[in-house]
Amino acid sequence: MTNRYDNTQLETLADAANVEPHPQMAVDDFVSLVLRCWRDADPRTDQTVTRMGEIVVRFARRLRATGVDTVDGIGTDACAGFIDAPSRTGDQPANATRHFRRVALRALFRTGRAFGVLRADPTLDLALPPRSSRASRPLTDDEVMLCRTAAFPMRAPDLKRPTAWALAEATAATSEIPTIRRSDL
Repeated sequence: MTNRYDNTQLETLADAANVEPHPQMAVDDFVSLVLRCWRDADPRTDQTVTRMGEIVVRFARRLRATGVDTVDGIGTDACAGFIDAPSRTGDQPANATRHFRRVALRALFRTGRAFGVLRADPTLDLALPPRSSRASRPLTDDEVMLCRTAAFPMRAPDLKRPTAWALAEATAATSEIPTIRRSDL
């Protein structure tokens, strides 16, 4: 089995869900059901669904390997073990990786609660350190002027950089900027 899943493989898993949701359902059936829900009715981008789908499929594979076969057997320890599991290279996962694993599991369990398969989220009491030790801060006036200058290069035929800078100053998130089209402005 591969470590990375592409959209076609996740589609196949999503289409495999042919059971009614219940607390004693098999973990694989539960993951397939959630993947189908995310594919068909989730407002997240396809990239996010693919990445989160890959994480929950790995989680299900780990659960099987540790002897957890049904949804009602998933506990906080199993979630913590997955979140803190070494990366594919064998290194300890970065804090950002651990946070994303927890986000994916929380989305999995939120969808499970919506189906009535779960009553609680076993990740709620899992505390993680901050993603980074760097604290964010606003730019100084001088830094803003330097950024504006860099956004308007001489002899640049397009307006991509100035537009991105203007959107950032208008509080657009970095994930939103690439999705904005000329018709949105």
